[in-house]
Amino acid sequence: MTSSIAQLRNVSALTTLVEQLIGAPIGQERMGCFYGPSGWGKTTGVSASELLYGVIAIEVIENTSKLDVLRQIQEPLGITSRSDIPQPGACGRCLHA
Repeated sequence: MTSSIAQLRNVSALTTLVEQLIGAPIGQERMGCFYGPSGWGKTTGVSASELLYGVIAIEVIENTSKLDVLRQIQEPLGITSRSDIPQPGACGRCLHA
C-alpha cells in the first residue's frame, strides 16, 4: 500500500470516528483515539476534523503525563487550572502546592 493511499484511508477512518462520536447518545463518553505510523495522514485528518467538526485534538506521546493530557484538553475549552491544586514536581511523583 502506498503512502498516499494509506493517508486517504486514515483521513476517512478518522472522519468516521468523529462522526460516530458526534452521533453518540447523550450521556455516553465521547473521546476517541486515533493512532498510526508516521506519514499516514493523521495530522491531515486531525486538521480537517478540527476545521469541519470543531473537535479538540491532543497529541500524546510515550512519556506524556496524565496532567499534560488534562492541560491539553483544558486549554482549547478555556478552562484554567486552579492554583490550589498540587502540581507534580520535576520527578513527576512528588506534589507541590
